[in-house]
Amino acid sequence: MSFGSNNSFSTSTGAKGKNLNPGRHKCRVTHISTAEVKWPKDESPRLMLSLHLETEKPSEDFVGFMIDQNNPSKGNYEGQVAYVKSTSWGYQDNKIKGKDGKYIAKEMLAAQFLHWLCINANGSDWVNQNLGVHKTFEDFISAFNKDQPIKDAYLNYCIGGTKEMKDNGYYKYTQLALVMVSKEDRAIGMKNYTTDEKIGNLVEFDPSVHIYDKTGGASIDQFEGNEGNKTENKPIEEENTPAFNGSDNDVDFTPPAKEDDPFEVNANQEDPFNVE
Repeated sequence: MSFGSNNSFSTSTGAKGKNLNPGRHKCRVTHISTAEVKWPKDESPRLMLSLHLETEKPSEDFVGFMIDQNNPSKGNYEGQVAYVKSTSWGYQDNKIKGKDGKYIAKEMLAAQFLHWLCINANGSDWVNQNLGVHKTFEDFISAFNKDQPIKDAYLNYCIGGTKEMKDNGYYKYTQLALVMVSKEDRAIGMKNYTTDEKIGNLVEFDPSVHIYDKTGGASIDQFEGNEGNKTENKPIEEENTPAFNGSDNDVDFTPPAKEDDPFEVNANQEDPFNVE
């Protein structure tokens, strides 16, 4: 499937909103953030990994959010931006087993996602090269942000989220995340992110499935990606530069015992990310 076909994404909109909203978009990763979230029925916290995504410049006259509102000298983002979770559900301990039959630590599952992302983005083997190098998971994430192994690599993403109505009558999209790919789609090779060359493998965006509507039934039949449809003639209201809910400092990571270290590389294991 060629780039720009009817089944492809689009980053240009009439509204030229600065926020990246649900849909199919071509983006690069500017940095990543993590936080631990305690779900009511979970015994232990889940690890959430968020990508700060930025689209290509939608048009010549587009001006994005300031990179740092406290320091205008840093300039503005060239494209639309948002924090997008790698998964809405987060990563959990004691959920997925490796080839050796042992459960994989949630931090290693997040690293696994980053490994696949890097390989798809530009073939970078940064994650493998940094396993066993950093003392803590927080250090590992900080090193990723410092090295930026996929800084200028653009991928196509299918993004979902929650639609919420604000008190002033405008609506916004929150809890953005890469869409969950169904078993049927996975069976035929569909993914929630992919390269230009494999755009045909990107799952189709379906607002009735990929948007959780909390606006009391406001129609999303005419959803148009970044611009969105109008609710009571009220457009999406522009927000300030997106902020991450939580920060790397919020991650309470205690280095595990040596035998359970998720960053210890087993020299006898060809692919530490090959999960059956």
